[in-house]
Amino acid sequence: MNNEQHKLLNAAALLFVGVALAVMLFQYIAAPRYSISNTQMLENVNDAGRWVMPHDLHAMLAGNRLDRFLLVDLRIREEFNRGTMPGAINIPFEQLLEKKSLRQLKTRKPIMVFSGKEAQASAAGMLLEAKGFKQVFVIANDFGFIKENVMEQFHPAAAFTSDEKARYDYSRFFKAAPKPAAAPAVTRPGIIETQVISVEGGC
Repeated sequence: MNNEQHKLLNAAALLFVGVALAVMLFQYIAAPRYSISNTQMLENVNDAGRWVMPHDLHAMLAGNRLDRFLLVDLRIREEFNRGTMPGAINIPFEQLLEKKSLRQLKTRKPIMVFSGKEAQASAAGMLLEAKGFKQVFVIANDFGFIKENVMEQFHPAAAFTSDEKARYDYSRFFKAAPKPAAAPAVTRPGIIETQVISVEGGC
């Protein structure tokens, strides 16, 4: 009986190892492939040239230069159908790395992405760059802001606006002069009271 149990345990252990290896192999095959290193990715992320600010977008619209780019709207289909940028295609963010979507993006044109959230568009830009796409630009701000402040009527006050406030927080670079240090308070020594004690007697 013990021998049969031992065989069953060995068979179960082998089966478990086999299933684990099969799952790991499947994950390796199915996992997305990236074309650049982490160092290159960080350099791309910190490149200010990847951002299309409102004044840049306004100039492109005014000069009919947007058709030089593949515009990608990352919002869901329902939002896309309610209105988008001229000539834009719709690839929802959740479907960005699917094979069908990547085939749509394989074009000689530079890619320009935008979304209902700037952070999502930025993440999409990083993912595409990691997949090996060379020219990927990200439109700053969400689509609602773009529509109101650039497409419908350009507002110069919003020319350099971005949702990533920390990125354009100029107060970090223009610090006020430090205040002079306050002089230390003058302290007077305390008065020590002495008491004379008279002693009678002695040598």
